[in-house]
Amino acid sequence: MDGYIEFETPENVKLRYPLAGLGTRFLGWITDQLLMLILMFVLFLLLMILASPALLGRFQVMELDADGPAIIWYGVGMLMLAHGLGSFAYFGLFELLMRGQTPGKRSVGIRVVKADGFALDPVSILVRNLFRVADQLPIFWFIPLVSQRQQRLGDMISGTLIVTEEKSRTGDSLIEYLRNRPVAGEPTFHFHGRLQRLGPAEWQAAEQMLDRVLRTEAGACAGPLQLLVKALSLKLNLPAPEPGLEQRFLEELLTAELRRRDRQLA
Repeated sequence: MDGYIEFETPENVKLRYPLAGLGTRFLGWITDQLLMLILMFVLFLLLMILASPALLGRFQVMELDADGPAIIWYGVGMLMLAHGLGSFAYFGLFELLMRGQTPGKRSVGIRVVKADGFALDPVSILVRNLFRVADQLPIFWFIPLVSQRQQRLGDMISGTLIVTEEKSRTGDSLIEYLRNRPVAGEPTFHFHGRLQRLGPAEWQAAEQMLDRVLRTEAGACAGPLQLLVKALSLKLNLPAPEPGLEQRFLEELLTAELRRRDRQLA
């Protein structure tokens, strides 16, 4: 299947995602670069402020005309250091906190996932972002063009790839669907104080299952849905929902986690 990746997660959930195109990835990257410029500028100012005592002491004993080039190179060095730290912090932290997305990736509907179906983990995020410096060298620019899965070098080494979040039957991505879903009265299920009991693997399985439910015909994945919801209920120490309420269980669970995550980012 050209342009698609299919795998089965450890929770026996079969997933099929379209690979993100290079054009879409470039648009997301440009958006992130613009946002990162702000972070880089702030870091540059902080580095200059922290280094100012030593820098001012040096300026007092040197002549500006003689050492002007040294001052310029010092500023360039601080700028490059700020860019490196800013890039690593920006992409690494956002992909960790937003489960494979950055603001730029979210704006174009793409996400980093593990190529083997396992949950995206901090080590994979760390490795792919460590190799971001090497991927920016012109000699490595051709790799995504010839890669069957359009992976860059960092993705190949970390075992990750970038996929497109397909629209559900509602016309929204999963995040948009959860943010826009109508809430009438009190929630059916109460997860207060229990969300921390689920790990990254459980959250990713829940997201992937609900995404699959929204993208397929009703009842097409009823069996795997019931099994996953029962497993999550057991982990949360809650009674399993009544038959027919499994989708609502996942929707309310993921909405509660999305709101908790938004509060953390705020």
